[in-house]
Amino acid sequence: MSLRITKYLLLLPLTISLFGINLVAQEIEEVIVTSTKKAASVQDLALSVQALTSTDLVEAQITETEDMAELIPGFIQSPGIGSGTNVGIRCLIGTAVGANTTASVQSHINGLQVNSSVFTTIGFFDSSQIEILSGPQGTLFGRNATGGIINVTTTAPEHNFEGSMKFDIGQGGQTRMTYAQNFDLTDKLAARIAVQSYEKDGQIYNIHTENNIDNRSTEDYRISLNYAINDTTELDIIHQSHKADDNRSHFTANRCERDPFYGCLPWEEGQLNTPGFTSGSVDGLFGILAQTNNNNDDFANSIYPSSIDEVNRDFDPHTKQTFDLTQIILTKQFDNFELKVKASTSDREYLRTGDVDGSVASEGATSAVINAIMNGGVEAATIPALMSGFGLTQEEAQEAYDDAFEAGGTATIPVFDNDNNQFDIALGLPCMDGVGEWSGSFECSDVVETTDQVEINLVSDFDGPLNFVAGLFAWESNNHNTFYTHTQAYNVLRSFDLHPMSNYFAVGNGSLPELQGQGYGGLAFYNQFVGWAGSGFIETYDLENPFYDDPETGYSGIDPTLEATCAQLTAAQQNPFGCDEILQSNLDFVSYITAADALLAQLGQPVAFKRTLPMELGGLIQDNPVIQESVAIYGNLFYDISDDTKLTIGYRANDDKYDDYSVNALGDGTNPDYVYSPVYDLYTFGGTVEESDAEFRTKGSDTAETFKLAIQHNLNDDMMVYASVSTGNKPGGSTPDQYGNPSVFAPETVDSFEFGLRSILMDGRLLMNLTAFSMEFQDAHTSQVVGSAAITNSLDYTHNGFEGQMKFFVTEATSIDFNFLALDSTIDEGESLFNPLNPNGATQILDVYRIGPDDYDADGDVIEGSDTARWIAALQAQYAATGGLSQDLLVNQPATGLPCATATFLGMNELGLCSDALAASGNSFIGGTAASYAALLTGNEDAQGLLPFLMFALTDTGIIANYQGRNLSAGRWVADSDTFAGLPLPWLAADYLVPLGGTRTPFTSELDYNIAVNNSMAVMSGMLDLKLTYSHKGDSNGDLFESPLTYTPDQDYLDLYGNWTPNDGDYYVGFYVKNLEDSRNLAGSRTTSEMVGGPANLYFTQPRTAGVTFGLNF
Repeated sequence: MSLRITKYLLLLPLTISLFGINLVAQEIEEVIVTSTKKAASVQDLALSVQALTSTDLVEAQITETEDMAELIPGFIQSPGIGSGTNVGIRCLIGTAVGANTTASVQSHINGLQVNSSVFTTIGFFDSSQIEILSGPQGTLFGRNATGGIINVTTTAPEHNFEGSMKFDIGQGGQTRMTYAQNFDLTDKLAARIAVQSYEKDGQIYNIHTENNIDNRSTEDYRISLNYAINDTTELDIIHQSHKADDNRSHFTANRCERDPFYGCLPWEEGQLNTPGFTSGSVDGLFGILAQTNNNNDDFANSIYPSSIDEVNRDFDPHTKQTFDLTQIILTKQFDNFELKVKASTSDREYLRTGDVDGSVASEGATSAVINAIMNGGVEAATIPALMSGFGLTQEEAQEAYDDAFEAGGTATIPVFDNDNNQFDIALGLPCMDGVGEWSGSFECSDVVETTDQVEINLVSDFDGPLNFVAGLFAWESNNHNTFYTHTQAYNVLRSFDLHPMSNYFAVGNGSLPELQGQGYGGLAFYNQFVGWAGSGFIETYDLENPFYDDPETGYSGIDPTLEATCAQLTAAQQNPFGCDEILQSNLDFVSYITAADALLAQLGQPVAFKRTLPMELGGLIQDNPVIQESVAIYGNLFYDISDDTKLTIGYRANDDKYDDYSVNALGDGTNPDYVYSPVYDLYTFGGTVEESDAEFRTKGSDTAETFKLAIQHNLNDDMMVYASVSTGNKPGGSTPDQYGNPSVFAPETVDSFEFGLRSILMDGRLLMNLTAFSMEFQDAHTSQVVGSAAITNSLDYTHNGFEGQMKFFVTEATSIDFNFLALDSTIDEGESLFNPLNPNGATQILDVYRIGPDDYDADGDVIEGSDTARWIAALQAQYAATGGLSQDLLVNQPATGLPCATATFLGMNELGLCSDALAASGNSFIGGTAASYAALLTGNEDAQGLLPFLMFALTDTGIIANYQGRNLSAGRWVADSDTFAGLPLPWLAADYLVPLGGTRTPFTSELDYNIAVNNSMAVMSGMLDLKLTYSHKGDSNGDLFESPLTYTPDQDYLDLYGNWTPNDGDYYVGFYVKNLEDSRNLAGSRTTSEMVGGPANLYFTQPRTAGVTFGLNF
């Protein structure tokens, strides 16, 4: 027990003595719950259930789920990846990502399901009770309830005009106003209106925008009607609306230990508010191609606030959400039955924007092309001036200029480089908040969801030993979730005109060709353009014949599956170009790209260069509409074996279906099925509607049965024990993987075993409810960010625990509450996963390399100390230490594009295996040493096109690569073999599958508990109720791999509440101090994508908040 806990426990006797001693017993009040479909006392149920009455909500100032997370052991609330918020019971929280995934805990309002993300923001205004059922509730609630359910019962209308108003004013500009009133309209019709408005200033200061962020601004209303059709039948109609528009943060801060290769070191805890290193992210590496980052660290001198109350971000976050819910409930009473028909429909729209890298770049965009153009302009003006002004020859003037350039320039001969030639770019976004100047990465989540459900249940009330609950259930959700992560580099790649360098290619702007305003854009254009610029804008090109016979297959290259030669296709009038290898020679840049596009158009294919991309493809897009359907039949049978013993048997048959359409793409080059269109259309992303359906649509179904068997026995009038076994199910589904392909995951199932004690002892003064449980999960859904995709894995784990709820009346006026949850939750042996943030299981990085032809001198020798020289030494040493074979450094000769004589001259044929005669058959190889292999790569035209975007790192477990922000080990290189065809990397370190067996399940703590002291005393013709609460949450980790980046230490809270009510009860006045000690605890964290460097996203508890409340009853 910690010193802090001991300190508070020692205060309890003093607190009680101050309140006074009165040994008159106060009995525990009975609480009735209805979430089990059949109304029953909490103490009579063979399951773990907690109920918070309206009085509990007022006394503990519980207004939303975030308050419950602090006060209820094992209750957690966590922002999801991308969008939304999840809640968990017993620390069981669904982490699966995507429109076709479901939470582990169902959220209900009046017994009907609602979206969990909405549930966490609506709050509990005008609610009569909250019920929390722990463990799988599969027989009564079916899918999506493997962890439990939460049900909020709203206050029903009554036949009077009574009402209430409540005002809450607190620190940080917090104001909450709630109004509720009944209306007795007729003898049969009653109505109730409830309205809530909530405002709170942001507690976090954005030093860049000079605004406070993480505020709250919500509006809610609810209209409830109750119509008594006759003495036995009534109809309830409830409509609820929620609106939020504020700049709340999805995550409070980020954390990273910066590293030029990884972005953030995956084995270090990192520093607060620190972004990943630019070079380790997709924006840094691809910024070379997009000419927005010339090997510059954008955040080299950025401000990294060390306070959790400050951030430094390009823009403030923005969240908008609307939610409308209509429920209809028809209740019919028979002599021995109750029939209830419930139906609901809901519509949700959600928009959220945020700064992915979490920082403001200290450096502007940089471009080698702009630098070269400007330096070329200086050179062109300087040399004639030196010749005419100083009488120098052209050779002397050139030498003088070169000396000044190499020295970094002079006052009259400026040199433009990354330090003095930076610029900003204004870019558009496919989401709210429009156009602005920003660097790094921007994210946006756009969700539109409609859900309909119908449930019919029949509950018996026989006098005999047998009763039952039986029901039918149908549910359908139509959810369209679009998530964007835009980067500056990829956004510029959409269109050449977006880049400031296009101004040098404007109409009438000198000797450079006119490229601006012509519609150029996309990866192929930029790749060709940057290569042309690197030649000093003088390189010429040959237009190759796509029908020319492939030397390896002997068939025409236009379509190898045809197995026809060029001549045969010509004879069949299927080849309009003849069979010459080269169609046009020595074309300048503009002529070449024009001719190439014309050739493609003639073939009926999308153009390659004049292809301005739609705004949606300015980075990552995950577009995922899905329709989910569920129908079920269920029933619970209750049989009284004797007066003291009851048997419960439950069964449910569920039929779940999904129709999932999932697209994942990074710009226009990473999804192999993408077909160019100037306008983004999800349903023609892969060409025609039929072709797109075939590539991106997945349909599936899952039929599952869930069971429950429970037996309970009354030991006496005050004690009941029970044992139960139950099962649960979450249907499988599909999410797009990093290559844009549907990734199908299996259904999740759970078998749960419980033993419980329910007791009220000491003449009603002590309530003690204890539950021991063991839950065995199979194929549990867990999320993981891999490359550009958030995928769902399936893992087995065991969740064992012991929980209790106790209340003891020390005196009539003083009581103590003690609630706890002890857990042992571990992933099963044999489970393992690949960690993309650390693909080879390294614990240390030793060196980083960028290899290329610039590391060779004029004689073709590697420059000593260069990256290539150090890389050659590391690679050779690795092979010597591990007994590697020289054959591992061989590459098929045709891949080099070099004649054997040239390869031999370059030192790339040391084993003498190169043969021009055998090259066509693929049996000829060159290489054999690290030095010759390096020469091969840097001399290979195909490889040269990839090397500028690639880094290598020497770690303590081998050499790995980073391409477009993706950490590459051997297995991932093979998976991307099409991309790296010209750059063979067989020597990369092997993939490391992290053994997960025995590790703690993410987000689970080993011990949570809270202690509350409650006292009521007569003060000033009224009653003063005081409550002092101490809460403890154990440490946890938000990552499957237990990364230090995502470790969450223990959390402790101390809250004080007071409420004074006059004897007539017409009003009340209260106060609260939440987080009395102002403990700014880390509440949770998640890892992010390797493509943004892999920083951790963090969220912290709220600071100390004090306020007063005033309520008026009328």
